[in-house]
Amino acid sequence: MTLRSVYFVPILISALILTDIGISAIEEGDSFTLLFGSERLLENLLHEVTSIKDSLIAESQRSLNTLLEDNRNIRNIVMTTKRDLMRQNQETRMRMEKFISDELETHKIRQQGIDLETIEHAMKSQRDWFTKEIQLFEGKLLNKIQDNQQLRNAQQNMNEKTQYEKLETQIKEFAEQLKQTTASFEQAHNEIKHSFNQSNEILTECLSKTENPNDFSYQDFLPNATAEVVKVNSKPLGKRSASCDEAINSNTVEKNGGVYALEITERSLTMPAYCLPDPNKGKAWLVIQRRIDETLSFDLEWNEYKNGFGNLNGNFFIGLEAIHKMMLPNKNTELWIQLGISTGESPYEFYKDFVISAGNKTYKLMSVHGAEGTAGDELTSLTGQVFIHKYIHTILWKTCAKRLLAGWWYPGDGISCGTGNLNRNFEDITWGDWNHIIYTHMAIRHTDKPVKVVIQ
Repeated sequence: MTLRSVYFVPILISALILTDIGISAIEEGDSFTLLFGSERLLENLLHEVTSIKDSLIAESQRSLNTLLEDNRNIRNIVMTTKRDLMRQNQETRMRMEKFISDELETHKIRQQGIDLETIEHAMKSQRDWFTKEIQLFEGKLLNKIQDNQQLRNAQQNMNEKTQYEKLETQIKEFAEQLKQTTASFEQAHNEIKHSFNQSNEILTECLSKTENPNDFSYQDFLPNATAEVVKVNSKPLGKRSASCDEAINSNTVEKNGGVYALEITERSLTMPAYCLPDPNKGKAWLVIQRRIDETLSFDLEWNEYKNGFGNLNGNFFIGLEAIHKMMLPNKNTELWIQLGISTGESPYEFYKDFVISAGNKTYKLMSVHGAEGTAGDELTSLTGQVFIHKYIHTILWKTCAKRLLAGWWYPGDGISCGTGNLNRNFEDITWGDWNHIIYTHMAIRHTDKPVKVVIQ
């Protein structure tokens, strides 16, 4: 009974479907409809398929057009950007070339470089010629010796012996002259080479400054606010270096520098010092005075100014005695004045030679010249003045030192106190046309003195 029910259901469904198709076939009256359904139904299906196909094609075309338009826009942006970058690069290169050309023209380095090339070429030619002459002379000398030996073997009389000895004396004299000439040539060659190398150093320094024309801010030199207090007169700790340049080159430092232990053997001076890298990548600097705020008064007595005071990681003055001892007789001492203005400017002034003496403990400003920078020259006019403090027994004590409450190299008239005092009350410091000064430092470094070549 169950098996019959299973077969009966699909048979009944098939009969109903065939009955529906058969009715349609009777209505349409052909065998095609009997097999595939009514023609109207097929047309509707074909119309729907065509409509769907057209919609898909249209949508694809719209998407393609959108992609093409986006691609054109991107290409236009890229080409425009490329043109702008090329134009900017060209303008920048032209400005840099003009600036370098102006700098080289100003310092007359271009012509100097050509002259040095000519000198080196001429020197090489002379050296080659002289070497050939020496070789020829040595050959002739050897031939003379051989000929003389043959002559001596062939003749045995006294006259021949005398000639041989005379010839031997001449040969020795020629050899000595050759030796002296060679030494003179080598000395001249070394002097020219030294001059050439020195000129190359000047050229390199000029070009380095041209590539990086004092592009710095006083904020680069501010000390680390969290650094420990290191008193000026404290005992130096750690490995000692002969100079700030040596200390910085042997350690990894930030551009704002740090405190190092120095031992300047030429002056038997052992001390801690704050060293700064040079902003133009030259030799490092030793800071001798710095003020970053008004927390430390510079209205102090003579012993403080003489021996130094303050915190090397803050406000300090390294001391007149230490500065004087660092005036090395075989070196030039350069001075760097750096200012920081509340509006953000960073004017500076470099001096190529700075010397103070200690005659009668006056610490006179013996020499200061070669001023160059953007702050203005406020020291050259003070050459020859002694360092005045408020306890010195002169008329100046009643004027500048007492009125400004600070030691400095004041003008000798006792009336005009000048505008270049970096030790006066911090909020009242002025330098040239600059005021509202919120940072100052004075720093020194040693450079080789120019070599004087004596031409005989």
